[in-house]
Amino acid sequence: MKSLLLVIALAGAAQAQDLRLASIGGLKIGYRTYGRLAPDKSNAIVVLTWFGGTSEGLAGWIGPGNLYDSSKYYVIVIDALGDGVSSSPSNSKLSQITVRDMVRSQYELLTRVLELDHVLAVSGLSMGGMQTFQWVVSYPAFMTKAIPIAGTPKLTAYDLLLWKTELSLIDSPLGMKAAADINEMHLQTPAYIASHTKDIDALMRSHEDALRKLDRRNYAAVLRAMIGH
Repeated sequence: MKSLLLVIALAGAAQAQDLRLASIGGLKIGYRTYGRLAPDKSNAIVVLTWFGGTSEGLAGWIGPGNLYDSSKYYVIVIDALGDGVSSSPSNSKLSQITVRDMVRSQYELLTRVLELDHVLAVSGLSMGGMQTFQWVVSYPAFMTKAIPIAGTPKLTAYDLLLWKTELSLIDSPLGMKAAADINEMHLQTPAYIASHTKDIDALMRSHEDALRKLDRRNYAAVLRAMIGH
């Protein structure tokens, strides 16, 4: 795993499909689809983005034989509010976001734009897992299965310490880089970094490249959404 964007390349990974933008209630919602929807609409699965990630970054998880197998399922990847693709502080007047807002916008996209009244599964990693748990609360009958990955229905004291520290750093003289550095340190265990990193300078350069893609306003808004969930 590398950088804030958590790029994971898998064998047979799909090429990122064209981004689509839907307008719903004054919001823009980005999404991409892979595979074919069955005539009875029984094979749709919804995949949700992680903190700092976008639908484009999830392409490596999708494809024949991959975690989200587009040869079997109709895979719908939705950009969360605040990720810089869907409505976010950087591209709209949206300033405050909750995880519930993210899920409500996804539900509206699926029902009003894609005309689905049920999906086989909802899944996501990290903040995508948090959204998945919120789906279980908000729309429990909408999916057959909920598959959160490394997500939590309740934040621990350590989660709050990490994210509140990042939030306090964003507006400090140390700025966004310090906040993102702390986030990077927590994506893997110290043992994993020690055993898998041969060139720490290359890892840090990769981190710097990922950082340039993130907007401070979006980063802070999504941090607040997770802290307040």
